Amino acid sequence: MTFLSAEDQKRYKILEQLGQGSFAVVFKARDKSCQRDVAIKVLRRSTTEGLYERFAREVQVCLELRHPNIVSMYDANFDIDPPYLVMEYVQAKDVGNYLLRGDIAVEEAISITRQIGKALSCLHENGLLHRDVKPENILVEENGRAVLTDFNLVYVESATVLTKTGQVVGTPNYIPPEQWFGGLPNVQGDIYALGRVLYEMLTCGNKEELIRLQELTPDNPYPAPEEINPAVSTTLSSIVQRAVAPNPGDRYTSMEELLAALAALQETTATVELPQAVKIRSDNANKACKEEQTLRWLGIATALFLCSLLLFYLTWSQMRPQLAPPKLISVNPSILGVALRFENCSDESYTVAVKTVHGNRRWLKENIATSKGIVQA
Repeated sequence: MTFLSAEDQKRYKILEQLGQGSFAVVFKARDKSCQRDVAIKVLRRSTTEGLYERFAREVQVCLELRHPNIVSMYDANFDIDPPYLVMEYVQAKDVGNYLLRGDIAVEEAISITRQIGKALSCLHENGLLHRDVKPENILVEENGRAVLTDFNLVYVESATVLTKTGQVVGTPNYIPPEQWFGGLPNVQGDIYALGRVLYEMLTCGNKEELIRLQELTPDNPYPAPEEINPAVSTTLSSIVQRAVAPNPGDRYTSMEELLAALAALQETTATVELPQAVKIRSDNANKACKEEQTLRWLGIATALFLCSLLLFYLTWSQMRPQLAPPKLISVNPSILGVALRFENCSDESYTVAVKTVHGNRRWLKENIATSKGIVQA
């Protein structure tokens, strides 16, 4: 790529374009010196006033901060035009992608919010405000790790203001109401934006619902999340509503306070007793599952036993000697019956007495002393 310096062209191999925004384009590249994938963010050539300064500030912030939920910065080059920075490549999808699919569980939404809240708390402790917290700037890896990205609008409370008076920066749906009327950026602004993201994760089941939420204003307040999603508890619903309160004075005073409320909620949820009806249904389900498994194993054992018997019979049938039909050697007829004398292949003789309807037991006794059977005529 031509935007890289001659030296960096030897070090980085551009693989693909990951995305682009109003101010920059992001590429995936291979750092051949470290044998790792990186993301290279390149500032667009046509820039607005103060953008270079913001870009430089983003680099400074990310280089100084080290947090597991903040994207890491590796390198930057401001000596050429356009400037670019090299940062951690996070193989993940942004929350906006999950919102469109509508498949974020309540516990997952809380986990993502707490992780990003810790990242924002780290910023606030260092006198910084993000000012652009939104679903597209939150990446979630397959292992559940959430990462906060895009710091080009970061606000340094002790630095010279880079925006003009009355200018509002950020993404409209996530800008707190007070800033539309000239209020200065503050911690409550980041709390509002994160609360808005949490609200969307809890209530957006489809794209139509997301569009409806984007139309909400302070004059058209947010309905309680529990009214939209029955899986949201009353306590969690109250936490979210406080975070997105139109009046900044009604919100949490710090990110730590919001995080503490979410942590207490998860601890309560983990130790809460299930209602008796739920317990009974759960016990019955477990019992039915165990019975089903027992029957399944009994069926398997029975099938194996029958197969063993069949195999034994087939083996025995092949191994046992095949006897020739018995040979008739004498016939002793009588009015009472007939005594048939046979001889088998083992030279053993035996008598089969065929008794008529007039036969008696004495005749039978005399003629079948060595008999193998009696046939009633």
